[in-house]
Amino acid sequence: MTENTSKTTSPAPPIRRSSTRNILTVMGGTLASRVLGLLRQALFNRLFSSEITDAFNLAYRIPNLFRELLAEGALTNSIIPVYKSLPLEERPKFAASLTGALAGLNLLVVGFGILLAPFVVGLRMADHSSVNFALALQLTRIVWPFLAGISFSALAMALLNASEHFGSSSFSPLAFSVVSIIGFLLFPNNAVMLAVMTVIGGFAQFFVQIPSLQKFGLMPKLEFSWHPALGKALGLMVPFTFTTGTRELLSVVLTGILTSFPIGAMTGFTNADTVFLLALGLFAVSPALAFYPRLAEYSAANDWTSFRDTLLSASKLVVFLTAPVTAVIFVLAPSVTSAMFELTGRISNDKFVFTVAALPPLALAMIPWGLNQFLVRAFYVRQKTREAIVINVAGFLLNTAMYYALSRGAPTALAFKGVSPTQAQILLNDALLHYQRMNYGTTLTGCLIVIVYLVTLSSQVQLNWKKLVGHIIKVSLSALAAALVAHFISSLIPLHRGFVNGALHLGLAGGAALAVYIGLCTVLQVQEVAGLRRRFLKR
Repeated sequence: MTENTSKTTSPAPPIRRSSTRNILTVMGGTLASRVLGLLRQALFNRLFSSEITDAFNLAYRIPNLFRELLAEGALTNSIIPVYKSLPLEERPKFAASLTGALAGLNLLVVGFGILLAPFVVGLRMADHSSVNFALALQLTRIVWPFLAGISFSALAMALLNASEHFGSSSFSPLAFSVVSIIGFLLFPNNAVMLAVMTVIGGFAQFFVQIPSLQKFGLMPKLEFSWHPALGKALGLMVPFTFTTGTRELLSVVLTGILTSFPIGAMTGFTNADTVFLLALGLFAVSPALAFYPRLAEYSAANDWTSFRDTLLSASKLVVFLTAPVTAVIFVLAPSVTSAMFELTGRISNDKFVFTVAALPPLALAMIPWGLNQFLVRAFYVRQKTREAIVINVAGFLLNTAMYYALSRGAPTALAFKGVSPTQAQILLNDALLHYQRMNYGTTLTGCLIVIVYLVTLSSQVQLNWKKLVGHIIKVSLSALAAALVAHFISSLIPLHRGFVNGALHLGLAGGAALAVYIGLCTVLQVQEVAGLRRRFLKR
């Protein structure tokens, strides 16, 4: 390969920043984007019919799967270890080569996605589905280019995060929500414009990061050339699709099952999943993103003491942050639904009941899947991809089997036709029972994956899993007590549908639960309480 003698501007050496500052920056951006995302979801439920929301949710999940596999999941996590291992002068060349490869890959995937849309949509719909096939097909074809915009956004995020510039990348998802909300208000109940504005929002998320890329000398060029490190990054990216993409693959399986449930089930799960992702993004993914460049640095330097200490402290922090959220959402699911999705008015009853039914099992899944978000990165920074793939594929197969086993016998949408209101209510209750039970499979699978991760990391890097398990026990006991307090207070205050009552209910019962949780963690000497107090007092 002939050396390129043209002058290339190298990025400035990265400045080491406070881990606490990085975490708070990422959490701040995640919180802002998720809160605006909740407003987006509330307007989505309010301004569009169930027929449109169910069809769009099915259509959107198809490119969204590739978003996790080719963009925000695999792409960002495979780039950072490789980028951090390169000399400063090689990083712009690598970024340029990667940009060209990403452009070509998106052109290929989006083209085939549009071409094969009828087959893919049909494959994902159950017999006698409650979802409008023609509408879902039309929306799928329109929304596919969203993948390209979000892929380049993920590339920008990876380059900025690798140099520990988290501000722009953390707040960039706000652009997607802003564009979407504008579209909802301008074109209510218009299915086509809903898909079009989704695509525009994906590209907006990339555009808002360009000023930061230019400011820090990280703006990549578009070059269709090969860089030696590109193969290494792609080598990490391919197996990463089997790990970070596991949950999206599960969503694909679950979507196919949900289309056989009564109308509103698809949107109800999407609502609950939005709450789940809000908590997971804020309290698990944010610390993982902030600590990931450090883990990559320690791994490259073979500093395993610092690696273990960082891995353990970050894992304990994730458990400490997600436990009280699990307790509150599990007990106060109706209040959470009203407070988060009825800001603009009451949503339809079918959406409400299916959202409430899905929240408790997803709440219990937060701790294990939050830990999975972080622990899997401990394999990739060390390029131990085989173990991560085997563990996650096994988890995917187990969770899929649970979905089908636990949903067997549920009444389909066809069973509701021509029955009396009393019989319809009986069928709905049966459907809700199967629907909720099915989602508990995600919790169990997440716990099993965490156990295998901890055993493997204990063997490979001597991670002290006993300290983490002891921490989980202390935190779980505190969260259990908090849940009991929340349940008691909520029983004293009648819940009426609507944002104001739901927010009041959630604020009073949830606030009391949080106070109990912090108090008990202090008594049990959970170190994160004192640590957070010291850090905030310094600010």
